[in-house]
Amino acid sequence: MMFRLIAISAITLALLIGTAPMAPASGDMTEGEAIEVRVELGDYHFKPDHLEFETGKLYKLVLVNTADQPHEFDSQMLAHAVFTRKVEVSDGQGRMVAEMKGIPNHVELGAGNYELEWYFVPVQTGEGEMTCELPGHHEEGMEGTVTIK
Repeated sequence: MMFRLIAISAITLALLIGTAPMAPASGDMTEGEAIEVRVELGDYHFKPDHLEFETGKLYKLVLVNTADQPHEFDSQMLAHAVFTRKVEVSDGQGRMVAEMKGIPNHVELGAGNYELEWYFVPVQTGEGEMTCELPGHHEEGMEGTVTIK
């Protein structure tokens, strides 16, 4: 009887403040086959320069630096709108050299075909930008957009 009163109160409260009660997501969205999205960090460009994701799906964002100089991938909106499962960095021979967990606000990849794999599930919608914030790179046009639907 007490449980029913609490459940009714929560629904009533949600209706009073103008929001519908939130339903939990079903299943574990961090497991299973990830949708791979590859981005080349080249000489002052991202290829592609627009990324689009959907909430609730598992992605593997692969960043590959093909240039002879380091580049950064910076997207505050993306970093804060996703649940990050893990981030792995590999050297040019495919050996993992680093792994991190948490919010990757921006990452820098050295020259020489270093590769970063970022596994995440978008949990918020939004639009933002991606940039390389190394001196002069953004000004040279190393920018793009990110959309989460």
